[in-house]
Amino acid sequence: MTTGLQLITRALKAANIIAMNEQVGGSESVATLDILNMMLDQWSLQNLMASYKVNETFDLVASQGTYDIGPSSHFDFNTTRPVKIDTAFVRDGTTDYPLTIITNYEYQGIVDKSTAGVPSLLCYIPKNEYSYIEHPAIRGGEIKLYPVPDSSTYDIGLSQTKQFVNITGLADNYYLPIGYDSAIVYNLAVELCLHYNKNVSEMLWAKAKETKANIKSANIENEVMVNDYPSACSGSYNIETDA
Repeated sequence: MTTGLQLITRALKAANIIAMNEQVGGSESVATLDILNMMLDQWSLQNLMASYKVNETFDLVASQGTYDIGPSSHFDFNTTRPVKIDTAFVRDGTTDYPLTIITNYEYQGIVDKSTAGVPSLLCYIPKNEYSYIEHPAIRGGEIKLYPVPDSSTYDIGLSQTKQFVNITGLADNYYLPIGYDSAIVYNLAVELCLHYNKNVSEMLWAKAKETKANIKSANIENEVMVNDYPSACSGSYNIETDA
């Protein structure tokens, strides 16, 4: 766990812009935060850099087939919006039932979407914006299940790909994926050197490249790792062929 202020302070020190015992000023911290988020925006264009994997479990509600998912208590599933749901299952007591991931087109082909039972199909629709009165531009998504749960005793397990988020507050705590902390600090230090027209040392260049490469390598490994969830969860469903 780290804060935005801790990240930019370490980066400024790594770039020798402030002394090791020096504190970051108010205007300097805001400007550095802007540079940090511009860097993260560029990272978001690099698929391997921008994503990480996470497994989470949520409660289902009887007769509710659609669930909002996003970073607010206004969502049914309060968590960072996934870019993609890779695999999923429904748990009833000690028994897990794999869910087949289908497209929105395939979901729309289901004639009677009100059929109740143990869900076997999942459709996920990520959304760029999901507006609420209190939070007008929180990005979320929508999960549709079929059949509709016939019991509130079910849990749903989701193996998700999530996108790395921007640092929005200096004092806020952030739980960064392993390796991102160092990569952010050293690569931000390089960006700061360029911003302040300072020479980038060979050691700093090397650390920035190494830590960023480590994340890319780890994310490639995550793509091919066997998931904790049942392997039967993956795949697609064809409404017409029932296969």
